[in-house]
Amino acid sequence: SLQKWLYKGTQFWNDEKTLSVKTLYETPFARFQIHKVKAGKDIVDDWLWCDETDSIHALVHEAETGNFVIFRQKKYAIPGPPTLAVVGGLIEPGEEPLEAAKREVKEELQMESDDWVSLGAYRVASNRGAGIAHNFLAKNATVS
Repeated sequence: SLQKWLYKGTQFWNDEKTLSVKTLYETPFARFQIHKVKAGKDIVDDWLWCDETDSIHALVHEAETGNFVIFRQKKYAIPGPPTLAVVGGLIEPGEEPLEAAKREVKEELQMESDDWVSLGAYRVASNRGAGIAHNFLAKNATVS
């Protein structure tokens, strides 16, 4: 069934500016579209838009050492040597951002925390879409 390949996120629509939307391609994690939008007095009929699954990032403070846990990670879109990273991952359908952060920390580090601080949520590319990144600090985390 082709339904399994459709993007699982929500359709972005700005009531004041979006006039129409044409989907070009989609996967379960992303959708690429051309939007027709009002930009002031002008109409832009080729506004490229990319919806991506929302994600979390968690900076983990380790209770035992007082250190913050970061690691080296190679990413497809960053050329050169591995870069430093915090725990990150995609939010599953129906999952709240904090639940996703707790799940990712447990999966990636086998750690847990009872003291979480939200560091805000931000659209990754405000004019072109992308997803919302939900950022957290896990304080006094311990190995589970």
